[in-house]
Amino acid sequence: MAGRTPAARPISFGLWWFVLSLAPTAVTPLAEIANDHRMFFPFVGLSLAVTWGSWLLIRRLNPTAARRVTVAVLIVVLAAEIVGVRARNEVWRTDESLWLDVTRKSPTNGRRLMNYGVARMEKADFTTAIDHFKRAVKFAPNYSLLYVNLGVAYGAVERHTEAEAAFRKALTIAPGDWRSHSYFARWLDKVGRQDEAFAEAAIAASQNPPRSGRARHGSAVFVGS
Repeated sequence: MAGRTPAARPISFGLWWFVLSLAPTAVTPLAEIANDHRMFFPFVGLSLAVTWGSWLLIRRLNPTAARRVTVAVLIVVLAAEIVGVRARNEVWRTDESLWLDVTRKSPTNGRRLMNYGVARMEKADFTTAIDHFKRAVKFAPNYSLLYVNLGVAYGAVERHTEAEAAFRKALTIAPGDWRSHSYFARWLDKVGRQDEAFAEAAIAASQNPPRSGRARHGSAVFVGS
């Protein structure tokens, strides 16, 4: 109905902008629980609609009342933004605080449980990391990177039988993913199985030549998307 009135057409335009620009991402299945960046472009239209609609309402008031309402609204909005930004900064302060917050709000998301496990593993807290990886397996049983990280954690605490089982599970799920071969090669080298390590590193190199060197150097783990 807003499009029928010339003065209100920006509202209609903004709402259509929001709906049409959001539609392609709304119908596409996503692995991630949230994709905030996908809202940035649609929000341009929504902001236009809300701002123009607010202006139409305020201009019906007398000048004094309009100024008071505008100031009051701005104070409320700014106060809410300050509180929201402060709370968000607390959550996003570190990788660990971010993923811990996500696991609390989405306890059945396997990838996010894994990400918190990775954050703990980077602090050498392998017990907590393994616990979260094992919990994540229940919700993401076919996620190869989860088993790779589980293998890395088991290897760090010298639970080698379990480490090898985790790496081989990752290879079964994603034999074409260079990371499965790369991290398995590094673990094989660590336990003295150099011939097997070389074979796995060679496979990683054939699948992703520019990055294959990571199979043998450093101790970095990765956070899956």
